[in-house]
Amino acid sequence: MAIKTFVISLARSIDRRKNVSNQLSIPFDFINAIDAQEQDFLYSDRPLPKITKKKFGYTLTQGEVACFASHLYVWKKILELNKPVLVLEDNVEITEYFSEGYKQLELLAQKYDHIKLFAIKKHTPILISKINKRISIVRYRRKSAGTTGYVITPKAAQAFIDNAHHFIEPVDEYMSKSYKHGITEYAFYPDIVIRSDSPSVIGKDRKAKGNLTFLNKLYIELFRFYERVKN
Repeated sequence: MAIKTFVISLARSIDRRKNVSNQLSIPFDFINAIDAQEQDFLYSDRPLPKITKKKFGYTLTQGEVACFASHLYVWKKILELNKPVLVLEDNVEITEYFSEGYKQLELLAQKYDHIKLFAIKKHTPILISKINKRISIVRYRRKSAGTTGYVITPKAAQAFIDNAHHFIEPVDEYMSKSYKHGITEYAFYPDIVIRSDSPSVIGKDRKAKGNLTFLNKLYIELFRFYERVKN
C-alpha cells in the first residue's frame, strides 16, 4: 500500500495544482494552505517578532507565518491518521530518483521519523545508509533548509506540534533544529525532488535585516554559535 501523500497548496493556486497533478502518478490529496492574504488566518497570533528580531535580526513575513501555520495544520492531520505521511509543497518537481525513493518510503519511515526529499543547503553529507547504488540516506552537518518535500511520522508530528506554541523562525529552520524538539533530520542524497523556479508566495524580502547596532549583531552571532553547538 502506497504511503499517504499530502500536497500543500493555496486554493487559489490553480496553475501550481495543475503542474503537480501533471507530474505525480501517485495517489495524493491537496491540503489547502493557510492564506496570508486572509485577515486573522489560522495561527496568525503565534509569531513573537521582538524575539525573532533579537535572535536573528529580522522578523517573519506574513507569508512565512502562513507557511509555518500550513505545516502545523498538516502535522495535526497526521496525528489523526496515526501513520507516516509524505508531505509535498506545490512548487515541487520530481527527479529521476523519485520513483526509487518513493518505493522505499514506508519502510524508511519505520527507521527515521523525519526524512527530507530535498535539501536547499547541503553542508557536508554524512552517510547513514545506502538504499541502492544511486541513492542514500544522509545527515547534514548543518541545517539544510527547505520544506519542498519530506516524510514525517506521527512521533515527529507530535514533537513538532508540542514545541511550536510560538513561531520564532521559518518552519524549515525550526524543523532542522533537533535540540528544540528531539527529532533528527535525515535526507535523501541526491535529492529525489527539487524546488521549481516558480515565484515564491512567501516574498522576496524575507530575512531583511536593517537598523542593527553592533550589540545587536554581536548577540545574533553569539546566538547562532549557541544553536550550532546545541544542534
